[in-house]
Amino acid sequence: MTTPNELTLADLESLHEGIDLEVKKAGGRDGRGAVPNDVWSTYVAMANTRGGRIVLGVRERQDHSLQVTGLEDVERVRRDFWNTVNNPAKVSANILGPDDVTVATIDAHTVLVIDVPRASRGVRPLFINGDPFKVYLRQHEGDVLVRDHNRVRRMIADAQQDTRDTRIIEHFGVDDVDASSFKAYRQRFRDMSPDHPWLALDDAGLLTKLGAIRRDRATDQEGLTLAGLLAFGSEDALRENLPGHMLDYQERQSLSSQDWLDRVYPDGTWSGNLFDFYRKVMPKLTSGLKVPFQLGGDLFRKSETHVHEAIREALVNSLVHADHESSNTIVVLRAPEGLVFENPGLPRLPREQMLQGGVSDCRNKTLQKIFLRVGLGEQAGSGYSRILRAWHEQHWSHPKLQEQVELARTRLQLPLVSLFPEQVQQELSRSVPNYEQRDEIDRLILVVAATEGRVTNTGMQERCTEHSRDLTSRLKALVEEGVLTPHGERKGRSYTLAEHFAGTSNPHSSGTSGDSSGTLNKEDLNDTSWDSPGTPDPNSSGTSDPHSSGTSDPHSSGTFLDEDTEEVLQRIRATGWIARPVAQQAVLRLCRDRWVTLDQFAEALHRAPDTVQRSYVTPLVKSGQLERRHSKPNHPQQAYRARRTPPEDPTP
Repeated sequence: MTTPNELTLADLESLHEGIDLEVKKAGGRDGRGAVPNDVWSTYVAMANTRGGRIVLGVRERQDHSLQVTGLEDVERVRRDFWNTVNNPAKVSANILGPDDVTVATIDAHTVLVIDVPRASRGVRPLFINGDPFKVYLRQHEGDVLVRDHNRVRRMIADAQQDTRDTRIIEHFGVDDVDASSFKAYRQRFRDMSPDHPWLALDDAGLLTKLGAIRRDRATDQEGLTLAGLLAFGSEDALRENLPGHMLDYQERQSLSSQDWLDRVYPDGTWSGNLFDFYRKVMPKLTSGLKVPFQLGGDLFRKSETHVHEAIREALVNSLVHADHESSNTIVVLRAPEGLVFENPGLPRLPREQMLQGGVSDCRNKTLQKIFLRVGLGEQAGSGYSRILRAWHEQHWSHPKLQEQVELARTRLQLPLVSLFPEQVQQELSRSVPNYEQRDEIDRLILVVAATEGRVTNTGMQERCTEHSRDLTSRLKALVEEGVLTPHGERKGRSYTLAEHFAGTSNPHSSGTSGDSSGTLNKEDLNDTSWDSPGTPDPNSSGTSDPHSSGTSDPHSSGTFLDEDTEEVLQRIRATGWIARPVAQQAVLRLCRDRWVTLDQFAEALHRAPDTVQRSYVTPLVKSGQLERRHSKPNHPQQAYRARRTPPEDPTP
């Protein structure tokens, strides 16, 4: 009989927001305890995603609170669990060690705790019932069956193949390589290694040395590899073999805008291969950065800074780690507030290993070597840590690495805004006790809460290397101190600055004062209360046209913004921080005599929609200065208009 570990219900509750936790009553027919049938889909889902913890002997109430019921015969439950997890007819692999299944007591009740690690690539995806297509993933604390069999096949290929890009494409060879693209690559190779013996080879010979052309000894088949096609292929060859292949660079006025100012995509004027995409996009990403940089005539690094090195790493990583056989697009975005790199395919390594560095597991190793030969990328697994180093040196907000499990995509966002904006620091120093004496993580939590309106455990995990359990403790301590206010339950839990710390000392910050006619005083730009752009919504349907906020609605009676309003909007868009009353008065001016949607407000003000809703629109609606187009607040076509006549005060 194992001596149980001691836990508390508070310990279990705190894990809700920090790790993936699943609780099951597991009472069994006789009430003494049994392994529930649905535990196996949870086990493989956690193993296939990010790992997690399963606790048997605890139930979740409808209000998401936990009730400990206990297991009367915990040893029987544990024995049955081990017997089944070792049965390949039920689950495809047992990835648990002896210490991963433990007995614990919570409030005098005995429970079974199962800590499921993320499975290594070689055994993913785990499946159940002997069916390779019974693959589950964890999404939003639920077990979701992967119904896309092509995605399952690509997961299996990831497990079985060390690299995915050595496949020979039958009947394609050197004639399907874009000549100008490979000429530029050869010149770059010569500049990097002028005495390299490979340079004496003809194009077919050099392509073979690079792995872009390969011969299969068993079948004697020879041709262009997938890596060669992707790196150097012509437009026709790419379209014929990879019809879903798409590369898309966009420069936007803001990340929330859907309209682009500059774009690079396969439009028939260039090859559309990865090397040419890099050559076209890298100068655009680094142009205008306020860090010292010298660009060589070949558009590659020369005396570069850590920031330029980091951006290069991010771009090359998105190209060489992508799942190129999916039908999803590689997307690169640039906007004043930051850069975004999105590619199909989830990382092969867990996030913790990527943060630690030293290990590389590239999905397309030949493609990675092709770029490495000309000084692009890092093979030692240090790419992400180099990015973190560069952003830390600039005191910019932490990069955000997101695994979008439901979309099978990886998203890296590199903010170009200060980690600790001076005006926010000043406000927090005035309002939060001992702010200056707090360590960097606590200050970062408070800054995120102030600038984005809320902070979450998972959001903080994307911004720092602190363990999720430690972040839970920090957030809890700030709540107990009265600095943060919690909202919601489980992984949906978020925190906001307590009301008396949220800048309410300014008489205008409530949104109910000021001239209800919509007159905007430009001098208010120096007001001491402030608001931030917040986190841009990548799904926003706004437009980059600065006039569209007041005119895109088909029922709008207005046509143009007056010069005074447009001038103020330009000043708002040009600064990262703005007095809240100024933004509210701008809202009133924008919707004078016209209906305006939340997304249109957000685009005009360069603020996130949730920031506009929380800080500007809702207070103005409550004060009677804005009216809703639809009586239901969450109506999908909701829009707002400034009241022509303020409502009468109902109080006597």
